[in-house]
Amino acid sequence: MNTFENTKFLTTKEVAKLLHVNDKMVYSLVNEKGLPATKITGKWLFPRRLVEEWLETNILNHQGPGVRCSADAGVLLLAGSDDPLFQKTLSLFHSKNTDSIAFFANLGSMGGLRSLRRGLCHIGVCHLLQDDHNEYNFGFAEQEMDKAPVFINFSRREQGLIVQKGNPKRNWGNC
Repeated sequence: MNTFENTKFLTTKEVAKLLHVNDKMVYSLVNEKGLPATKITGKWLFPRRLVEEWLETNILNHQGPGVRCSADAGVLLLAGSDDPLFQKTLSLFHSKNTDSIAFFANLGSMGGLRSLRRGLCHIGVCHLLQDDHNEYNFGFAEQEMDKAPVFINFSRREQGLIVQKGNPKRNWGNC
């Protein structure tokens, strides 16, 4: 049992021992990562409870490059652009696959491609209209990815304004 296990406040040396780092790293964690601390009479003190909470919230289950968690394990990771139809599809997925779960990170279309390139997700969700206004995603994926991904066209949509029939108020806004 550590001698400082029941203390309310920890010294720099005790925090270093707890985190298995040197004293200088503790100061870096305070400055760069928000490790909770206060300076009293020239010495740093660390509230043990807050240090433990900070540690819990900063734990990353990082497995190295690439997604190691396969969709066969019951976890599907998606990142990219959100859309109401996509959200309905995720709900349908969850209702039909009670032994699986899909996690979605709303990062925008380019964020989805970048996450896919970095191996942080299984599926990148994007809808980026190319300069030719005929195709979506191919050129952007070619620029962002090391190798071409598999594309699946999920849906086609049109965007616009909906106004009352005949638009009796002729209210077009400040276009």
